[in-house]
Formats: sequence, structure tokens, C-alpha cells
Amino acid sequence: MNISDKEALRIHYATNIGAFCRRAVEELYPGRPYRDVPHIRAIIWELERVLTGETTRLVINVPPRHYKSTLVSVLLVTFLLGLDPTRKIMVVSYAGELAIELHNLTRDLMLTPFYAWVFPKTKIKKGKNTEIVFKTTKGGGRKAVTTGGSAMGFGADIIIGDDLMKPEEAMSEVRRKKINEYLDNTLLGRLDDKKDGTMIMVQQRLHPEDTTGYVLGKGGWKHLKLSALATTQESIQIGPNQFFQRQPGDPLDPEREDLETLAQLRSDVGEMVFAGQWLQEPTLPGGNVFKIEQFKRCSELPPLHHCEYYVQSWDPAVTASVTSDYSVCTTWLKQGDIYYLVDVFREKLEYVDLEKAVHALAIQYKPRLVIFEASHIGQALYSKFYKSELSKAYASGPTYFRAMNVSQDKVTRAAVQTVKIEQGRVVLPVKADWLDAFEAELRDFPAAKHDDQVDSMVQFLRAMDLPIAGVNI
Repeated sequence: MNISDKEALRIHYATNIGAFCRRAVEELYPGRPYRDVPHIRAIIWELERVLTGETTRLVINVPPRHYKSTLVSVLLVTFLLGLDPTRKIMVVSYAGELAIELHNLTRDLMLTPFYAWVFPKTKIKKGKNTEIVFKTTKGGGRKAVTTGGSAMGFGADIIIGDDLMKPEEAMSEVRRKKINEYLDNTLLGRLDDKKDGTMIMVQQRLHPEDTTGYVLGKGGWKHLKLSALATTQESIQIGPNQFFQRQPGDPLDPEREDLETLAQLRSDVGEMVFAGQWLQEPTLPGGNVFKIEQFKRCSELPPLHHCEYYVQSWDPAVTASVTSDYSVCTTWLKQGDIYYLVDVFREKLEYVDLEKAVHALAIQYKPRLVIFEASHIGQALYSKFYKSELSKAYASGPTYFRAMNVSQDKVTRAAVQTVKIEQGRVVLPVKADWLDAFEAELRDFPAAKHDDQVDSMVQFLRAMDLPIAGVNI
């Protein structure tokens, strides 16, 4: 049976969040055109992954005034309730006025004739709706909460954190810890389905240990980082087989903030604020040994037959306790005097699980050389593996295990190796799940809370300058 053009259009709006957002903006802001620019399309693409259930933990970092709250806290919410009016959605913001404004915009859009036409089965229930809560006739709804506020009595299918932290709170370790504990102990506890429930956080960066840094450090979160100025080569997905290609120095939205405008902003707000809120790369005072822009980039590794071998560098930690350091293994591919970072393993493990991780990564990559820092735990791992069957497991040659002594202090060891980076001999991928956490630690070294990834990288680079007993490298 043929359907009318009008019904086809309605179905299009009801099934395509990008099309819905374009039209809904006209309802919310008459006379303001929808800007179909690449960073908006990148956000929409990630929200589509949420709608399909592919992503249940998402962090979006974007500069101020780039449409993040409208897209996520208003338009996504209305679309979700249109698809399923039984959904319960909680939106949390640090500012009470912002929380109420976003809540009212959501409700206002759902009361328009346009919305009623697109989603006729979703209606706001009449009665006890307030400036922070409304319910649908099907039992779903939206609740606005301020950071630190009570979320009791409202289980949620989806929780959105829209700027959980005030900029002035970011420099306080006590406040950061309190907000991160609120995220874990209160917000995530409100998810009705702890496994498949969805959590989205959208914000600009304020500190290496802000809520973004906190959740990315734990792992398991998809991360979309949109910086006002590209600091590296980037390939950001904006649709099926479509990518937003950026070169270092490219502005995110030149019609809105061109290079001249961004230069003035940088001068006005200062380097540290600009690095965090506009570049999404927060720094700590004193973190200046490594320059991220000096690392070469590659979108794919060279063919294995053009390379020599893999090397793994371990900086192991003692326990899996919350306060302990991470155990880190960086895996490198050597091509002459060029070194490609292939993978970063970073977890807090007890010794028995650490042994299993060493074995598994060696099996996965079949490295020529595995290096352990010669700490007491590194020596224990070396003793466990250096005569193991792994040394004769591969047709490509044996895997050698060696313990490497530490000399000089961390900063001196690191500074000596920066010349390799400046020469373009150390290559990072354009994109990897572990890349943001790795770069953040490099950027803040030696002021960062953790330096295990730096230690692993520096140990590898040192090893490439040294004769390793019994190993032809």
C-alpha cells in the first residue's frame, strides 16, 4: 500500500535523529537556521550509536557554545521519548538554572504540533509536572537534577551528565573527588539496568582528573573529542563511511570561530583554560617534557613484511588496589629507526593476573623482545618467563625476556628520549581506544598523578639504544 508524501516525511522524522534535529530546531528557535556542520554531524553519529544500543557509555567533549546541550539534553531526550514513551531519563547539570532551562525546552518542544504529529503516541501526562520533572502518559519521563542533588526515587534508563563540574571547582582535589564519587555512587546507581542502561556525559575539559579524565581512566567509555583547533591529524566519523578530516591547526567551526577569533580567545582566557575548555587537552602546571604535536601520526601500520619485529615494554605494579599504580605494557613495531606504538595495555592487577596478562600479550603479538623494569615485581616476572616455552614458540624466532635496570630520575630519563620524538621517529596512531589517556599522561608529565605509560614508553626507547644481552636488535 502506498503512503502519502506527508506520512513518508513523518516517518523520516520519526526514524532519523539527524532529520528530526534539523526540523526541531526551527520549532525551538524560530528564525535560527540549523547548522549542518561537521562537528554537529559527528555528535549526531555518536548519538545514533546510542539509539541502536551499540554504545552505552559515551563522553563528548566540545568547546563552549557549540550546541552540545541542545543536541544531547533536549533533542536527544525528546527523540528517545518519542521512540519509547516508557523511557525514564535523568539529566544532571552543575547549574540549577541551566538544568531548569534545558528541562523547559524539552517540555516545550514535546508540546508543539510538530512533535505531536511526528510522535502521536508520546504525550506529557497532565497533573503534577514541575520545573524539574514531567511524566508521559506511558509512565516514562524526564527529571532534571543538579550535581550533588538527590536522585532518590527516580530510576533511569538513560542518564545524561551535561557539565557536571563548575570550572571553578576543577582545581580543587576535594571537589573533583566528591563529584566523581557522586557519579559512581549516586548517578550510576540510579540506572535500572546496570549492564545495558545508558550514560552520556557532554562537557568541555577542565582538569586532567575531571569527570572525563576519571571515566576514561577506568575504561569502557566511547570518547568523542572535538577541539576548537586540531592539535594532531584527525579523522572523525560523521556518517556511514564518512569522515571529517582535520590537519593540525584546523579550526573546528571556522564560520563561528575562525583562527583570528580563537587567537583572541586564547589571549583572553589564558593558555591553561584554552587548552582545557577549547582544545579538550587540559594540562597541569609543570607538565611540559613532551610536546604532543611533535609525535608523528599514522592511520594504519606499515605492512608487517616491511618491519622487523615487535617489542613489548612492561612497567608492572604491585597490586590491584584503588590507590596502586597501573601495570602498563606498550607494544611497539620496529621499522629501522622508526617506532610505531601499536597498543597500550593499562590495568590494575594482582600478581597472578599480571602473569596471565604478560603471557596473553606475548602470545598475541609474538614480540622479539619483552622488557620488564627491574623492580622487585619486574624481576619476579623476568624469572618466571625468561626460560619459558614462549622463547621457542614462534616460527619467526624466539621471544626474549629481559629485565632492565633503572638509572637517573624519571624526568632525566624521559628528557633524553625526547630527541627521538623531535626527529619524527616515534609514531602514534591517529585513532585508538587508549590514545586519549596515553596522550593526557604524556602532556602532564611529570606533574600527572600517574606516569606508568610514560615509564613504559621511555623504557622502550632507552632499550633501542642499548645492546641487550643475547638479543639481536
